[in-house]
Amino acid sequence: FGERISAHQQRIEAAFSRCIDLAIDRRVDAVCIAGDLFVVPQPSERAVQIALRQLRRLAGATPPIPCFILPANHDCLGPGCVYHRPELFMDGVHIWDSPGPRVFHLAGGAVAIHGKPQVCGQGRHYALDGIGPDTGARFNIAVAHAAVRPTRDAPDACLVTPDEIGACGMDYVAFGHWHNPSDQSKGRVVAAFSGSPEILAVDQRDRGQAIIVSFSDNAVALE
Repeated sequence: FGERISAHQQRIEAAFSRCIDLAIDRRVDAVCIAGDLFVVPQPSERAVQIALRQLRRLAGATPPIPCFILPANHDCLGPGCVYHRPELFMDGVHIWDSPGPRVFHLAGGAVAIHGKPQVCGQGRHYALDGIGPDTGARFNIAVAHAAVRPTRDAPDACLVTPDEIGACGMDYVAFGHWHNPSDQSKGRVVAAFSGSPEILAVDQRDRGQAIIVSFSDNAVALE
């Protein structure tokens, strides 16, 4: 973006703020950030403060809106990474801050939110490995950061295959990694990339967006 980079950074910040506006205005039950909230494991102090300001808005909403944040390939989990900073662990902010699959619960256990963070220095990351449904939950959601490729030996650092999506047992998979939105549903599992909230690359086709997901016993609806 050359000389326009400063203005573009401001647009990215404004887009993130509008995502939080949308969550508060629509009184969502939770916000999921499917990786790469930051562009590096140790972002600038300015970037951290921007994120904290928006997360505090969710915590201060009426009622408070919990937020689930997955470390990914750009903001991977490792020594000295941003996700070990104590300021981020405010009430209602849930971070996959240790290696391996982990599940968080909402609504007294009725909703299970699964994730597996990416670790710095890891050769390949298979985002759905080790993740399975909580049979005691009414709805199971996976937050995953990966490219969806036909095989596990495809050229990408973080991968999921369509067959793995169809077999994961989730009601919904919230994908991050690809900047353009796309539907990756397979079989009975609804899955989608929301895309980035603002344009991040000169070859990006679609405008930025977020996805609101609604769950019922009969369907998972994307808006």
